[in-house]
Amino acid sequence: MPAPTKPHSELIIEAVMAALKKINLADGYFTEPKLVQRYSRNTRDTTDRPVLIVMEGMESRELRGGSSDFWDSDLAIHVTAIVDPAEEEPQTGPYTDELVARLKADMLRVLGNEVDWDGLRARFKRVEARNFILDDDEDPEDGTSFYVIVEYSHSIKDPSVALAPS
Repeated sequence: MPAPTKPHSELIIEAVMAALKKINLADGYFTEPKLVQRYSRNTRDTTDRPVLIVMEGMESRELRGGSSDFWDSDLAIHVTAIVDPAEEEPQTGPYTDELVARLKADMLRVLGNEVDWDGLRARFKRVEARNFILDDDEDPEDGTSFYVIVEYSHSIKDPSVALAPS
């Protein structure tokens, strides 16, 4: 049996990251992230803003229809969007809350239009978001946590074998 290429969840995350990288002012978006990167403790770079940091979040799984061959999964892809250092919010706007709202609108637009969900055999189910202020004395930051909930199915024996969600 050939070795699996990648778990289905990784292909979905890669597609989401590729879509997020397409957000730019020239294509009519409100914002232009300076960097879209996968989460890493060692290489987190938030010096240029806005920055989008992507990581696999919670995942729930249940057997498809009592079968023992496929998992039906809900995958939460966590996108942390850091907009501004808290101490550098402009005095006259656009204010951090406006920038976060624009970035959320851009992320929704790009995920709805630039990801081939059918080709991935996945379904863009919903988004959950909350704004934040990180009160780190050395580097306070403002932004949003964005959870992209994706429904997909894969083989129990080989997580690279995808099946359309039920």
